[in-house]
Amino acid sequence: MKRNTKTVMAFVLTLLLIATFPVAVFADTPTSGTISGSSTVDTVVVNVILPTSLNFALDPLGLDTTGDNQIATQDFFFVNQTFAPVKISIDIDAETSGGAVLVSTTGGLSLDDTSVTDKDLYFGALGATGLTGASITATTVGVSYSAIFGSPTGPAASYSTVSAVAETLTTIDPSNDGTTGSAVISFALDKAVESSTTPGSIDSLAASDKGVAAFQFYSQLNTYAEWEADDITVTGSYTLIPLRDTTYTGYDYIAGSLNQLVPEEEEVVTPSYDSAGFIIGDDTFTTHAAITVSKASADDVSIAFFYDGLTITSLVMNGTYTVLDADYDAVGNALVFNKDGAGTYLLDKSSVAVKTFVLTLSDSSTYTFSINLTL
Repeated sequence: MKRNTKTVMAFVLTLLLIATFPVAVFADTPTSGTISGSSTVDTVVVNVILPTSLNFALDPLGLDTTGDNQIATQDFFFVNQTFAPVKISIDIDAETSGGAVLVSTTGGLSLDDTSVTDKDLYFGALGATGLTGASITATTVGVSYSAIFGSPTGPAASYSTVSAVAETLTTIDPSNDGTTGSAVISFALDKAVESSTTPGSIDSLAASDKGVAAFQFYSQLNTYAEWEADDITVTGSYTLIPLRDTTYTGYDYIAGSLNQLVPEEEEVVTPSYDSAGFIIGDDTFTTHAAITVSKASADDVSIAFFYDGLTITSLVMNGTYTVLDADYDAVGNALVFNKDGAGTYLLDKSSVAVKTFVLTLSDSSTYTFSINLTL
C-alpha cells in the first residue's frame, strides 16, 4: 500500500509541474505557427488655461499704467496642464472705428501737444519679463486656476515698458488705411507633471515657470484726441499644438520675454560670431588696427563690424569730439563713415591726420580704432 501511495503522489507532482512551467514542444518534423499582437495609441488631451476675454481700456493720460504705455490691460495668462509640451499661437486681429487709425511706429505721435487731435494709435502685445506673486511651480491634484495662482485672476506679471518694448513687443501690423491690423504671438509651454497616484491628474506644473506664459497689450497714442469706447476692438484666435519633448527643447526665446518664440525673421543667421566687434577673418576683436585712407578717395570709409543686435550709444573722436549721427552709419555688418559732396570727410574736425575713435555699444562694451587721413 505504501508503494501505491508513493506512485500516486509522484504522478500528481508531475501534473503540477506541467501546469506551472512553460512547455517546450518537441517534434520530429518542422513546426510553424503565428502569434498575434494588437496596437494602442498613447493619446494626450490638450489642457491649457486660456484667457476668457481680451478686454482693455485706452488710457491716454496714463492714469492706470506704467512707463510710456497708454492702455490699461490685465495680464493674459496661459497655463499648460497637459502631459506634453504645447505650442500656442494667438492670431490677434484689431479693427478701428470712430476715425481711429493704426500706425506702424511711434514716430510722429504727440503725447503732450494739446492741438494734435489726430486719432493715431500704435498698438501691440508686450511679453512679460517675469512673474510675481504666489508660487506656481507646485500645485495640488485637481488643479484649477484658483489653485495655481491662489486667486481667480492670477498674479501680476512684471513689465519694463521703456526698455522691453524694442525687444519683446509684437506690433500689430496695420493695413494700408490703418482700419485693421493683425499680429501672431507664439508661446511654447513645457509639460505638466502627471500624478503618480491619480491617473489623469497633475502633481505640478513644469518647473521654473516654463509651463506658464503671459502678455498684456501695449499702446501709444495722441494724448489729446477725442478717444471713445470701441475706437479699437480686438479678437484672438487660438491654435494649440502638442509637441514632442525633443522638439520643445529646441525652441529659442526672446531675451526678457517669458517663453515667447523668436520670430524667424528676427533670427541672426550670418555672420555667426561669439560676440560683437571688428571682423578680421573669422574672428572679432575689441581693438582695430589703424586704417589709412586718402581724402581724395571718392569712397566712404567702411570698417567690417559685427553688432550682434546691439546699437551704438556713442562714438568719440580724439577723446573730446562726439561724432554726429550724420557722419556715420551702422550698415549691415559694417561701420561706415560718410563722405560729403565736396570730397572731404565730415569727420575731418581737426588738423591731426591720425584720429583715434572709441565706439561704445548698448551693452557698455567699447571698441578702439584709428583712421589715418592722408592728403
